[in-house]
Amino acid sequence: MKNQCVKWLAASGLLFLFVCGWSSSLNAQIAEKHQGSDRIELRSTFFGLYYLHNGRLKSGRQIRPVFQENQSAFQLFKAGRLERTIGEFSSYVGGFGLGWLLVVALNEEEAPWYVYGMSAIAIPSIVFTVRGTNKIRRAVATYNSGPVGLGAHKGATWSIGGQQHGFGLGVCW
Repeated sequence: MKNQCVKWLAASGLLFLFVCGWSSSLNAQIAEKHQGSDRIELRSTFFGLYYLHNGRLKSGRQIRPVFQENQSAFQLFKAGRLERTIGEFSSYVGGFGLGWLLVVALNEEEAPWYVYGMSAIAIPSIVFTVRGTNKIRRAVATYNSGPVGLGAHKGATWSIGGQQHGFGLGVCW
């Protein structure tokens, strides 16, 4: 009896894994047909963000006309670029202030009051840079999902397969 229970659990586990794998590959094929070949991927390097559009590497200035095709993605892209630029500029100022404070501390001198303010700018610069990057990521996801509000997402979509934290049942409205 015990061996039969183990065999039944193993068979049902394999069946579950097969169904999950089949449904995730089916969902990927449906998503690929829906998205078409016009896709943007975001690449983050030490020197900034770069975009892959249809397999070609593009900078932010070169990808801007592509985003203009989808107004909601373009608005997110513009807002994200602005916040990211503010964050990067303020990080340069804050980094300069922190470096100045370090040199002053090593020479055991008193730092002027404005150097502390310059150094404090480094903290909000992180927030601006991260928020801007997240908006740009959402803009890329919005562009890749296609036009919204034209009946592309009707009703609820149920899926069984790989989720964020393992296997499970997914519902998308």
